[in-house]
Amino acid sequence: MFLGQAEDHQDSEDGTEESFTLPLRGKRQEQQEAAILVDRLLRERLGSLAPLVMQYLDRPAARRNTMPVRNLALASIRFDVLPTAAAALASGFLQDLIADGHLSPDISYLVCDPNKLRRARQDAMASARDLDQGKHQGTKIVGLSYDGRKDKTRAMVPDSYGKLHPRLIREEHVSVTEEPSGRWLTTAQSLVYMWTRKHGLTGKELNTLEILVKYCLQVYFKLYYDIRVHHRLEDGPKHILTQLRVMRSQPKKVQTAVTFYVRTGALFAHSECVLLSLMASQSEDDRSLQTLISWQPGQVHEPAFTCSLSGDQIQEILVKPYEVPEFSIHTQNTERVMKQVTEAAAAVVGQQARDWFIRARAHHRETMPCFRSKKDMMDTF
Repeated sequence: MFLGQAEDHQDSEDGTEESFTLPLRGKRQEQQEAAILVDRLLRERLGSLAPLVMQYLDRPAARRNTMPVRNLALASIRFDVLPTAAAALASGFLQDLIADGHLSPDISYLVCDPNKLRRARQDAMASARDLDQGKHQGTKIVGLSYDGRKDKTRAMVPDSYGKLHPRLIREEHVSVTEEPSGRWLTTAQSLVYMWTRKHGLTGKELNTLEILVKYCLQVYFKLYYDIRVHHRLEDGPKHILTQLRVMRSQPKKVQTAVTFYVRTGALFAHSECVLLSLMASQSEDDRSLQTLISWQPGQVHEPAFTCSLSGDQIQEILVKPYEVPEFSIHTQNTERVMKQVTEAAAAVVGQQARDWFIRARAHHRETMPCFRSKKDMMDTF
């Protein structure tokens, strides 16, 4: 029933006049309704001059959310949540707190705006970059490891009129990690799992699966665990010999298929790696290097670690094995970084943004290594 109808309503059957009572409203809502009515009245009476009068009205200024949301920004970056989705989740949680009485409705102005979160993400990524630069300034880099692959990369591509449009393109990225500081079995495990289950393969497909599973069990898994246990730099050439030995047990077509990749990946068969392994051997015959190495010019290269040794230090290797610096021969750290680069390439645009994105994720992971329960979050307070 409208207010006008309530005023004109006739008396009821018992002769008493029905009274209309406005529903109770909160103080804040009444103030808002009164302000709307005043504004409407001023515009009707004063027209274009109304704003000049409104600015002198004694009204409380609208409260703005100036609270920093750095932790929310870092969490959205780490778990790859879009700013709009993260802002909606934060605002929804604020609504639940107000609805359950934990917070007053007067602080509803703290709802999170997606644009506010975007700015906070930029600030958090820039802060992570500055923190890393300050942390590693003056640090001496001993060694580098690198690898690369082509990723689906988010980019702004111009059209024929020069207007930029967001697109996904394939772009090669090279990941570089510092060494020493600080693999991958997913496909091999899946093949073995398929072999031990009811897969329904027959004929040629079954034969192919059997060959792959035998290769994983007889070659791949053995080399994987050998490298994980004996992962020092001087162990590299030994793993090459082990790989060649176990390859002989494989069918001829398997050997033909993988020989190319064995050759291209046999970096530790290089002469300087072989020399380094021999100098670190416990056998004096290996350390003599007289009958095991061809000393023709251009056929042997000195290891980088021994270039600065004096003649007396080199002679001492004949008596005592050379202590090789603790470098790892597997690229587990680099593979982790490559995964981070791939995820960053699909999330942000530009090389600088990718760099900041990865650094921000790393900093949040240092603060909270895992998030499986409430206790993991409480430990960060």
